[in-house]
Amino acid sequence: MLKNRRRASQTAELQNQSNRKLSRTTLLRIFDVCLLVGVVLVVVYGAVFAVRISTGYAAVEASPDYRVRLQIVDASGQNGGASQLSKALDGWSNGVLEVEVVERLPFDGHTVGETFVVSRQEDQQAARLLAEALGLDESVVAYRPLEYNRQLITATLVVGTGYAETMMTSLTSTRRQESL
Repeated sequence: MLKNRRRASQTAELQNQSNRKLSRTTLLRIFDVCLLVGVVLVVVYGAVFAVRISTGYAAVEASPDYRVRLQIVDASGQNGGASQLSKALDGWSNGVLEVEVVERLPFDGHTVGETFVVSRQEDQQAARLLAEALGLDESVVAYRPLEYNRQLITATLVVGTGYAETMMTSLTSTRRQESL
């Protein structure tokens, strides 16, 4: 009887050991599968990230080609006329040209008949585009640098007596075309 009990306990012990071995191997297999799945997920994530970066995932806002820091000189002889134009031009953009009004000055004691643009940079393209957007001819663009240009002014608009109809009409028509 004692021998039967020993055999039974030995058999039970052998079964427990085999169950332990089975459970260890099962656990190792599960661990291997989890590790493999984790590696695959990391590789897929890296590939998706690389594709997004290389194809321009981040949305880039197109900036205008030219930025004009504008000084407006009111030589029209009318009170407050240039302030309307200044408000209309400040922040105005047509995709190629963006305008920021930096300064507005009166031209004391004198009136000028024709409106013109003075480029403060040797490259006059931005001033020409501004003149075109305002409905002015390219021939009214001149170059004259500022000596002490602390405000980094790129163009000066000298507003003449007939500015209101010409420029405000031109600006509103350009805005209508942009909205279409």
